[in-house]
Amino acid sequence: MRKVLKAVFALALVPTLLTGCIYAENTVTVHSDGSGNVKLVGGYSKEILNKLGKTPQDFSSHSNKYYEFASGGKKYLGETWEDAFRGPDDMNDSGVGVISQEIGPVSLVPVKGGF
Repeated sequence: MRKVLKAVFALALVPTLLTGCIYAENTVTVHSDGSGNVKLVGGYSKEILNKLGKTPQDFSSHSNKYYEFASGGKKYLGETWEDAFRGPDDMNDSGVGVISQEIGPVSLVPVKGGF
């Protein structure tokens, strides 16, 4: 029974220890004509990377350029991706397409002269 409790405790502890190790912020701007842009800021906890003896390039492309930033009192090494789209169909094929793959295609409908 003690082994089971230790295993359950260890499994519950893992997510707590990994909280805050990855940062992601997605911003989607949609203009009144349906066009817009997508900006994604993603990063890895600098503290966790140091503990692992790794760099962001170990998990991604070696050609990507990373910069240091802070959020919520934690330091991250991250990068920014940006993409533009001309309309809803184009948006689903842009950088925000990851969202479309998870929840389905995004549909924009006019609401009081806007989207």
